[in-house]
Amino acid sequence: MFLEAHLYADATLQIFFIVTSAIGWWNWLHGNAGEPVPVRRTTAPVIALYSATGLVAAAVYAWLLHTYTSAYAPVADSAVLTSSIIGQLLLMARRCESWWFWLAANSIAVPLFLTRGLNITAVFYSALWINSFVALLRWRRLVVS
Repeated sequence: MFLEAHLYADATLQIFFIVTSAIGWWNWLHGNAGEPVPVRRTTAPVIALYSATGLVAAAVYAWLLHTYTSAYAPVADSAVLTSSIIGQLLLMARRCESWWFWLAANSIAVPLFLTRGLNITAVFYSALWINSFVALLRWRRLVVS
């Protein structure tokens, strides 16, 4: 579906999600010396590094998509990709800040999908946005120092 809509970064992202979701699920259950991993905060310097890396990666990927493909919206598509990757990496480690990246990714994805006529997908990502917001509120209460 994403390939047909010329949203190549989103197509690639789906493969990444399958692999990392399995790894993250295992890590949540067993990654803390056999105990479930607690929800923790990420330090500001690490978030700044992830954010800067994400911006650079999005710019490079957008340039590649624009230059070498018929991508519909390479900048938005790449922003969804990098925000989602960072969100997923933080989620795998049960970091509270993962939800900020998911909110950003879904905030860009919904209008992007609507412009491509992917209305059902846009509704689904709207639900994911709501899920991310609710999860952020809940995880803030679960943070272990």
